[in-house]
This record gives sequence, C-alpha cells and structure tokens, in this order.
Amino acid sequence: MYSFANGYFKAKSTTILNKDDYMTLKKLDEERFFAYLNDKGFGLHDDINKLCESNLKQLKDDLNQTLENDPLITIFFYDIDALNLKLIYKAHYFNSQIDNHVSKLGNIKPQFLTNALIHADYNGLNNDEKLIFETLAKHNNLTPKEASDLIDQLFLDLKFKVASGNKTIKEYLTVSVTLKNILTLLRSKQILLPTELMISSILNQGLIDKSRAIELYQGNFEVFYRYVTSLYIGKLDRVLQAYKLNHDLEELEILLCQAQYEILRNYTYESDTIGPIMMYVFLKEKELENIRVVYGDTEVELDKLFDQVIS
Repeated sequence: MYSFANGYFKAKSTTILNKDDYMTLKKLDEERFFAYLNDKGFGLHDDINKLCESNLKQLKDDLNQTLENDPLITIFFYDIDALNLKLIYKAHYFNSQIDNHVSKLGNIKPQFLTNALIHADYNGLNNDEKLIFETLAKHNNLTPKEASDLIDQLFLDLKFKVASGNKTIKEYLTVSVTLKNILTLLRSKQILLPTELMISSILNQGLIDKSRAIELYQGNFEVFYRYVTSLYIGKLDRVLQAYKLNHDLEELEILLCQAQYEILRNYTYESDTIGPIMMYVFLKEKELENIRVVYGDTEVELDKLFDQVIS
C-alpha cells in the first residue's frame, strides 16, 4: 500500500541539502541566505521561523496527500502537540502570556489544547487525546518540569497506540525511545544529577525500563557499556567508545542521531513498509534543524550538523 508514497519520498530525499550547501549558506548574508534556499525549493521567505513552518506544513500536506490521511501520519506530528502543551502549561502555571512559539502544525489546534488543559473542554480531541488531559488533571500542582516529563510520556504512549498495527513504525519508536534514554542517562551521570531527577526523565516503551535505568545509572561505565551494546541496535559500541574517550555530550548527541539514521536506512530497503517515508521525515526534520543552526551561527563547524554520510 506504500509503493507510490515510498517512490515519491525516495525521490524527494535526493533533494535534501548536503554539506556543500551548508558551507555555501555559511558564507552568505541574510538576503542571499534566503535567496539560496528559495532557489533550492524552500519558498521565498525573509524569516527563519516562517521558512521552517512553511516547509513543515508542506511536509504534512505531502504526507496527507500521498498517504490519503492515514492515521499513522499523526505520529510524526504529536511531538509538536507535546511541545505546544508544555508551553501552554508553563504559561498557565506562571500566569503569563503564551509566547509566539506555539505551532499550528500539530494534530491538535492550540486553542483546543488550551481549552482542554484549563477548562476541561475536550471538544476537538479524540478519545485517546482526551485521556492525556484527564491524566494530567489527576496530578495537582505539577511543576513545569514534572508536567513536561508526564506530557512526553503521555504523547509517546499515544504514538505507540496509533502505531500498534504497524510493526515497522512500532519497532522504530522503540529504538528512538531507547536512544533518548541512553542520552538522558549519560547526560545525567555526567552532571551528577540525583537519581530521582534522572529517572523522572526516563521514558517507558523503550528497551531500558526505569528499574534497569537505575541499575545502569548507579553502576560504572563498563556495566553501562556491556548492557547497551547487548541490545544490538545500530553501532552503539562505536558511539559509546567515542564518548568514553572525550565525554563530549554534544558529540554524543550527534553520534546517537547518526546511529538513528543508520537504523532508519535499513528500513528503506523494505519497499512494502512505511520505512522510506519515515526516513524522509527524519531527513527533512534534520535539514530544517541544520538550517536553523547555520542561520543562527555562521561560524558553526560542519561536523556539528547532521550528515547523511556514514563514516
């Protein structure tokens, strides 16, 4: 059922910017920066936020058109809803204005998120989305950090529910959660975060549950290394060896992103699955992240950007 969509997004994957493009962008002033991207098909813009928003909307429209509004598409955009809800919660908690970073590209309109959180008005939500707010309502006086952790878990659970009938995307979600938890563990360990604060940020549904996370957190690096490499996902032995040498968290995050890409690349050979589509969504998101980074810092080193080239 994915044959046409996979062919379409495989072709679009060839247009993703590469390091030569980013090298060029680094040398351009603002006007020529946007002109270059316009020539590359990003549309005519003079604002980085509008450029990214416009291209995410194009991605969403392409997915809905080629996949005929398949419910699986919502999995790619629930992270936007989660971020929006965190911003709304924080503004409500501090009795402040909601800032202009709330995006309209999630699955749930921002006004519906506000109505559900503040007024228990669930119009515009499906039953699974409604459950998120009913669960939040059971927890009184959560700090923004506590609410953020809970919101992440609730939306992740929702993504797994939507993916329940699709083996490929469910497997990939499991791997993605595991990689996030690995980063959380090592980052927390490096800054000597108390165990109870670390564990609140560990997500369920991955290959490292909370009890295992505590065990790994309290053990030495060799214990951590042996367990994580036994999971056989990507080339994590290489990633962890690099981290052991320099304890560079920024590099670790880049290497884990690269490992995620390598895992996704294996799915692109399964033409009868959603694998090639997942790859394009991943590449497009990383491309827009790279563009933001270069726009904000023309001195950034290229090896700090995501790169499709496998070393």
